[in-house]
Amino acid sequence: YKPTFANFAQKLRGIMWGDKYMTAFLLGNIISAVACRFFKIGTPPLLTAILLLITISTYLQFNKKRRANHTKSVNINIHLTIALLTLLGAINYTRAINYNTHNSPTAKSYAKEYISAKRERIILKYISRSSLIITEKEDLATIMAFTAGNKGLMQKETINYYKNSGAMHILALSGLHIGIIYGLVNRLLFFLNFTYFSRQIKFIICSCMIFIYTAIGGFSASITRAAIMILVHQLLKIYRRSSGRWTSWLCSSNIILLFSPHSIKGIGFQLSFAATAGIIALYPTIKDAYRGPKALRRIWELAGVSVACQIATLPLVLYYFNTFPMYFLITNLIAIPLVTISIYTFTIAHITFKIPIIGEVTSSLAAFAIKMLNRIIEFIGC
Repeated sequence: YKPTFANFAQKLRGIMWGDKYMTAFLLGNIISAVACRFFKIGTPPLLTAILLLITISTYLQFNKKRRANHTKSVNINIHLTIALLTLLGAINYTRAINYNTHNSPTAKSYAKEYISAKRERIILKYISRSSLIITEKEDLATIMAFTAGNKGLMQKETINYYKNSGAMHILALSGLHIGIIYGLVNRLLFFLNFTYFSRQIKFIICSCMIFIYTAIGGFSASITRAAIMILVHQLLKIYRRSSGRWTSWLCSSNIILLFSPHSIKGIGFQLSFAATAGIIALYPTIKDAYRGPKALRRIWELAGVSVACQIATLPLVLYYFNTFPMYFLITNLIAIPLVTISIYTFTIAHITFKIPIIGEVTSSLAAFAIKMLNRIIEFIGC
């Protein structure tokens, strides 16, 4: 027996069966954004008319070649659906342009203000409690940056060190932080792995924790993308439904663009999805190319992730920043393990803070890991 929630998962898998359809919707948003940015096609009716003309011509072209067999008819319908979804994607982006021209308050804006106010209160309490664990001001500012996304406490000199060393992505909440948080919660709930019902309870608890963490991070594009990808993958995994990484990638991009079409113009959105696409496309090949000893395999895999991200984001980095971090590989090999250790020890320190001796040990370990991270980044980026 499976509850009705399983039927929802099956329908979700059916919707995501064809990656081509989600690709078409994403492509429509990209075409519309490029047209408005570079070709100054800012009027939605003109752009909609152009894409509608393409859709009609596509249908007429395949309609002439229709045969009596069912296969050809299905192919025609697939191409027509792709053309229509591309058109809907373009209309979705132009809808954002029209929406931005109206400044009247809506229920969405009120909800956003309410969440922002709650987020600020939580962060202030979080900083106040964290200051009792991490006493050094700059180390506290660093841990606030890559756990809560608050870089306001950091000095410009420290931010420049992270930027020059190629570790700036550590300070922005992204898939790395979501993965660490999800992995930590998943391990703490190990006792819910035994039955089908308990795994569902575990997924719901993890989803709530991820949603809260995403809200604290301000629903930025990178963290929202990672949260959706992990939750979709885990949801389908519960019901033993195979899900490709591209499916999760496309699903997260379409959901974000559906609710926030203007996000496609953001640098964070573009870099986040480009880096993830690089990992999905290039990392398996880099990983399989290793033929050395098993002891060094983990280092190779970590380096492969960094190389795949840098290759995919290189055009965007050069376009927006006109620079390229030369020591990114060395930085990420050292920084990512230290960030993981810092977040784990810092979280445990928050839990055990009031316990004698244990709280002092965990707080000291967290402070030492963060201090080591800052000193290494300063040495590489100066």
